[in-house]
Amino acid sequence: MNLAVTQIGDATQQNARLISDAERAAVALRDQAAQLSDAVSVFRLERDA
Repeated sequence: MNLAVTQIGDATQQNARLISDAERAAVALRDQAAQLSDAVSVFRLERDA
């Protein structure tokens, strides 16, 4: 029983770390997308192109 509780605690901590890593990656991706959007915003295409 003790081992099971310890394993559940370890899994919970690992999941929390994974969620934190995913959140940081999502924020970085959002920031990069904003930078890319700014970089390409200077280009204009003609409607007939």
